[in-house]
Amino acid sequence: MKENNRHILLLAMLTIFLTAILFMPWPLIAGPLEPPANAVDEFGNPVPTMRTLSDIFLFTANISACSDVPQRVRFVKNEDGTVTDCYTGLMWDENAWRFYFTTSWNTAVDSCSNSTTGGYDDWQLPEIEHLETLVDCSYGVPCLSNTLGTDVWEEKDPFINVKYGGTNGYWSNTPTGEGYFGCSEGTVYSLNFETGYIGKKCKNSSSGLTSAPIWCVREP
Repeated sequence: MKENNRHILLLAMLTIFLTAILFMPWPLIAGPLEPPANAVDEFGNPVPTMRTLSDIFLFTANISACSDVPQRVRFVKNEDGTVTDCYTGLMWDENAWRFYFTTSWNTAVDSCSNSTTGGYDDWQLPEIEHLETLVDCSYGVPCLSNTLGTDVWEEKDPFINVKYGGTNGYWSNTPTGEGYFGCSEGTVYSLNFETGYIGKKCKNSSSGLTSAPIWCVREP
C-alpha cells in the first residue's frame, strides 16, 4: 500500500512539473539576439533609438539665453529687441513687422541683411523651414504660441506686430521652383500664421501677388 501511495505521489509531482513546463509563459527566442543596425554606432556602442524629453524640449541648457529659465519655456525676450526660441536656438526679431510690407523679395532680403537689431549684423530672411518652426496651432489663431508655450500668442507675449490672415503670408528665402503668370523672377514660399498655411509669392514687384511682411531671423 505504501509503495502504491509513493508511486501515485511521484506521478502527481511529474504531472505538475510537465504542466508547468507546457503552460508557463517562458521567454521566446526567435533568431539571434543581435541589436538592430541603427541601435549601435560604427564602433558597436549603443545609441539612443528614441527621442528623450531633453531632445523634445530642444537642448535648452545649451542655449545661453535659455540656460536660466525653466526647461519648458518656449521663448525668452532678450530685452534688446530680440527673442530666442528655446526649442530651436533661433533668434527672432521681437518686432514681426519692423519693416512693414514690402513689394519685392529683393527688398525683403536686403531689409534683413542690413538690420542691426540687438546689435547683431547677421540677420537673414528666414528659410521656409525657419518659419515653420514657429507654427503652433494647438491653441487657436494665430498658429503661434505665447512665451511659455502654453497658450496662443498675444501682443508682447513675446512678439509684437505679428501679422496673419488675408494675404499676410511672411516672405521666406526659399524658392519654390515654380512660377505664376507674370512672375518673371520666379516664386518663393510664404507662411501665413492664421492657419500655418504655406503659399508662394512672386519675387518681382511687377505682380500684385508680392506684398508681404518680413520677419528676420538669426541662426545660433
